[in-house]
Amino acid sequence: MGNKYAEPEFSPLIQTIALMVRRARVANSNNNIPQTSLAHSGLSLFDLSQNDENCLYYAEFYEKTLREKHDPQAFGIIFQHFAFDNEHFSYVMATIILRGINRSNYEDAKPYLEAMAYFFGIGDYIQPRRIEWLLGYPQPQVNTLRNEPPSFGMYGNSAIDDTVINYESTLLLESNSSIINLMLHNRRRLENLCLACLKQLLITADMNPAVFEYIYNLPPPSYNYAKFTDWILPFIEYYLAEAKRYSYTTYPKEEAGIECLKIYRSVEEKVDKKLAEQKASFKKYMGIEEANESV
Repeated sequence: MGNKYAEPEFSPLIQTIALMVRRARVANSNNNIPQTSLAHSGLSLFDLSQNDENCLYYAEFYEKTLREKHDPQAFGIIFQHFAFDNEHFSYVMATIILRGINRSNYEDAKPYLEAMAYFFGIGDYIQPRRIEWLLGYPQPQVNTLRNEPPSFGMYGNSAIDDTVINYESTLLLESNSSIINLMLHNRRRLENLCLACLKQLLITADMNPAVFEYIYNLPPPSYNYAKFTDWILPFIEYYLAEAKRYSYTTYPKEEAGIECLKIYRSVEEKVDKKLAEQKASFKKYMGIEEANESV
């Protein structure tokens, strides 16, 4: 039990709920069975009562569980089960996760970022939309100068590394940035939060092909980068340099930066491999190899 000084331990309860809901029949737009369902193991399913549904679709339950950092794996199974093929509930969860990340520091953001990975792992027709909701959709950065019409591109910028692409969340939540915008805007201000978001995004991209493809196809944020992922290594190098410069801080910045760098290397290896495959396909399509051989 809890008291005014300590929260009760709800993780065992969350784990029990996660096990039970996997045998529950849920309604969705296509009447498909969720990936998390134990029906795939040959077990029969039961129907939820109206009261059960009211509780399990109640947004405050998910907000409180994330805020109080209960078992992330069991919690991920629960909302994966109910968000499958369910656009409305997926929208609710996306709103909870994005608002939570925007309101958190680098320590409190962890459960929301872990939830993001589970959220992106739901393999249904809504998956691309979930990724856009949280990571953001690329669009030109519009600059407004005095006595001049709004413009985009280099007009109004003072340096080649000025942002020309924004990645706005399609949730359209007021005062809440997409995760990519949150990282890019805080590279020199809240670098610990930026690294926490970046690390989880790279882990997810390394394991989830849909997220990797999305990141791979994003345009870079400024003209000094050839592809989207090019900004990541300079940031990690800056982060590690700052960690050595301010080594007296209690947070293990250098260890966190080195760990993130390892994950980045793994993702960038996949990016380079895909680029090489595309270049080879392009040359083959254009007949460049045959032309070179004939010469």
